[in-house]
Amino acid sequence: GRVRVFFTVTLPLSIPGIVAATSTAFAWTFSAFATPQMIGGGQVQTISTLVYQVGFASFNFPLAASLSLVGLAFTVAVLALFNLGIRSLEKIGSH
Repeated sequence: GRVRVFFTVTLPLSIPGIVAATSTAFAWTFSAFATPQMIGGGQVQTISTLVYQVGFASFNFPLAASLSLVGLAFTVAVLALFNLGIRSLEKIGSH
C-alpha cells in the first residue's frame, strides 16, 4: 500500500534533500553569531558568542581556541551521525 511505496520509493529519493536541509540548518544555527547578539542583547550564550566574548572581551585566546575546537569536534561528530543515518537509509532503499 501507501506505506510500502513511501519506504521503497519516496523516502530513498528524498534522502539527499533531507540530509542537505538538515545539515545546512544545523550549520547555520550552530555558527549563528549576529542574530543571538542583536536579538538577545548579549545575554544569549551560544558557542560562537562565547568564543567571541572569551577571546575579544577577556583576551583569553587559549580558552577561545579550545572552545572553537570543541565546537569543531561537535560539528564533526554530528556530521558523522548524519553519515551513519544516510548509510542506513540507503540500505533500506536499495534492493
